[in-house]
Amino acid sequence: MAPKTSKRSRTRYLVALFAAAASMACGPRKPIEVAPVRVAPAPLPSWPDVVGCWEVRMGAWRPALMLGPDERIVTPPSRILIDSTIGTRPYERRNLLLRPAPGATPSVHRYSWWNMGRADSIQLRWTTGFSGVNMSLDHQGDTLRGLAETTWDFDRQVQTADVTMWRVACDAAAPVLAGDSLRRNVPFNPSMHVAERGTLRHYVGGKGVAREWWELVRGKDSLAIVARVESAAGSPTPFIVTLRTDTTYIPRQLEVGGNEDATVTVLGTRTRLGTGSTARTVKTPSGFFVLPESPAVSPWGGLLRRWDRANRPGSFAIPGHSAVHLTVVGRDSVLIGDRRIVLERIEATGSGWGRRTLWADTTGGLIASLGGRSGTFALREGWEAAMPYLLASARLDALRMVRNAADDVKPAQSERFAIVGATVLDGVSDGPRRNAVLLVEDGRIAQIGTRAQVKLAKGVPVVQGRGLTVIPGVRADGWSVSDLGWGPGALADGIVAMRLAGHDDAALREVRAALDRDGGLAPRLLSSSDTVGARVLREGDPADFVIVQGALKEIPDSPSAVRWVSIGGRLYSARALRSQ
Repeated sequence: MAPKTSKRSRTRYLVALFAAAASMACGPRKPIEVAPVRVAPAPLPSWPDVVGCWEVRMGAWRPALMLGPDERIVTPPSRILIDSTIGTRPYERRNLLLRPAPGATPSVHRYSWWNMGRADSIQLRWTTGFSGVNMSLDHQGDTLRGLAETTWDFDRQVQTADVTMWRVACDAAAPVLAGDSLRRNVPFNPSMHVAERGTLRHYVGGKGVAREWWELVRGKDSLAIVARVESAAGSPTPFIVTLRTDTTYIPRQLEVGGNEDATVTVLGTRTRLGTGSTARTVKTPSGFFVLPESPAVSPWGGLLRRWDRANRPGSFAIPGHSAVHLTVVGRDSVLIGDRRIVLERIEATGSGWGRRTLWADTTGGLIASLGGRSGTFALREGWEAAMPYLLASARLDALRMVRNAADDVKPAQSERFAIVGATVLDGVSDGPRRNAVLLVEDGRIAQIGTRAQVKLAKGVPVVQGRGLTVIPGVRADGWSVSDLGWGPGALADGIVAMRLAGHDDAALREVRAALDRDGGLAPRLLSSSDTVGARVLREGDPADFVIVQGALKEIPDSPSAVRWVSIGGRLYSARALRSQ
């Protein structure tokens, strides 16, 4: 008997033979035709809004690591094109392409792509083939916000950073910086590149109120510092400042978006302030810099670098404004992640600028800024752990300054004196009180009246008030602790009380206790619950008032021609106060 395998082989042979005969009888087999499937150019019709060009702004990486040359691996292009084309190369295959926007500087990554995430989110990827950056972003109108994360092909700590993108025009011919945040006025040049970039958060009263993105764009023989400030309240119009300098940070031009009058153009020995028919020219001073009166803090970083390269002069002239004086007042050691970093603490003062405390690292880069008559504390992202230590240092500086000022400036009269023959605007009476007498006793207003009504005891010091007007002083709100250190100058401007921003109750009590214990020449410090804000002069109130030149008919919002200032019954000459 033949084995079973032989029977099976014969059976398969016979079946194949019959099939071949049937095929020959029916003619040749026709190929099956399949209609071609056309790939849609926009494979994500539910996400039409994300396709296009976007400007990228990243916060500081957390934790802060010293990456050296690897820093470029975690730096994507600062302007990108989110495409609707499906990739074909490795990594990009079956994903959607992600490319630098026209005119933007490419990154070092070989591959980049994007795809849908969960809900209203997208995922972006950049890689060299080994290491790179991943982003997960939520779609919010014309803005993409989310988080970036580093990826490495070896053992290195993962870092994260906040990311914000906003839509821009995909126009290669548009005047743009090399990955800037300005999008106008500086034509793209292949020699230009973003040398540095960062983000600052602005705080008032301990709450974040704004965010500032900045870039330092380097060209062959020029630099540009570009700052973009966006309010946390969601203001539709960002605030943009551009400062152009040479390679040693000597200014050439300053522009403030939306304010042509703030434009400053250096034309050799002359400087033009403003544009158009309202422009005026002034002589360019030696040893000068230009600064905007704006929320942007980054231009102050340019000032610090100019200061370093000029061997740290005592001051810089500001065309069209008062000078800024710079002094190193100390150093602060802070712990950021696992690194101990020493920051230099610098005081910047000027009658038109108030008092500002600046912190710089060893390279001269701006880390934080406090003050400037705004109460704003700006801090680089990633440095939040240093905030309480920096504020404490500024508080100690301010207390030291006002104590020193109290030692240097002595009051002309104290505790008990009378202003005779002046006009008094007390904020209560229907009109000015002419030829009046104001008597101060024990640091308080004892009497206000006519010569007949106020009887002066023998030996009371008299200040002749003919041609002068006594008015309530100004109450300032929202000042920083650095502004407290500007106490003598504030008094000389008629500010007799101030309410500090950015302090909790414990810190405020500490400052007030130090002033009460050690003394100091500064406006009266108000708490949030103080009601001394009313601009009136009443009998029994503390003797805080201002004496100005001339016979006024109403209380001015901002006193001018201040001659004397009384704070707590101590009468100071405004001239002596301004000398501090």
